[in-house]
Amino acid sequence: MILPLLVKIFGKFVGMNRYIVVLLFLFFTFSTCFAQEIIGKEKAKSFFGFQIKPIFPAVFMGTTKKDISVKNFNTSIRLTTSYSFGAVVRAGITKLIAIETGINLTQRNYKLNYSIPDSNIYLDSRLRYVTYDIPVAALFYIRLAKPVYMNVSIGAALSYNPTAAGIKNMPGGYHDFRQLALGKKLVGEALGNVGFEYRTEKAGVFYLGAEARIPFSPLFYLKSEYRYQGYQLETDAEHQGKINGSYLALQIKYFFPISTIKGSPVKRPIEQ
Repeated sequence: MILPLLVKIFGKFVGMNRYIVVLLFLFFTFSTCFAQEIIGKEKAKSFFGFQIKPIFPAVFMGTTKKDISVKNFNTSIRLTTSYSFGAVVRAGITKLIAIETGINLTQRNYKLNYSIPDSNIYLDSRLRYVTYDIPVAALFYIRLAKPVYMNVSIGAALSYNPTAAGIKNMPGGYHDFRQLALGKKLVGEALGNVGFEYRTEKAGVFYLGAEARIPFSPLFYLKSEYRYQGYQLETDAEHQGKINGSYLALQIKYFFPISTIKGSPVKRPIEQ
């Protein structure tokens, strides 16, 4: 995709922190959009709908794979394709500015590989980590054509982790492998997205874009354990098992074809 490629190249060129590069890129995009259109007297519009986001690992934004070792016990964890979905509300402020919020369920899927090479033991398993989040973002958009708009938004989200996640494997009934994801109950995340939407009077609003999420602190800490007939090895979750949780997602939204027009006592179909 063009967005991650440009950010990666620019970040390497100037030698800046990758998080700062992402924010600067979004700010630059917004500034360009804002300069192309003058705020008029058109009434602000508000929408309600839902969204779904296929999630992909984004190496340039954070560590998506981590290898942990203690003596002859090795563990590898890697983010794989995941998903998020939920409701979204957009409250219009002016012709170009809106506040967008909602509530989402996000499931991050991880692939785990662990091994004891001396015993010729190699295992694969999967870990699912579920969070609920409430994002709040400032949305800026311009009209490219009569029904087409470009959107840029930046904001933050508060994610809630309801429980710890864990898996257990006992190959042959003798070797005991345990993986436990320990996360804080609340984690803040920076977010930003760029996309386009197509508005219709009767069918509603259709949006397609890309979103980046970067937690302000580790999403969770992975603790890996191996036990065999009284012999035990375990990793240091706090120092070895920090899992970043950053991702890049394809964002698909749909808004219902009803809009509340500021200054009007009634609801009516979205105006072009």
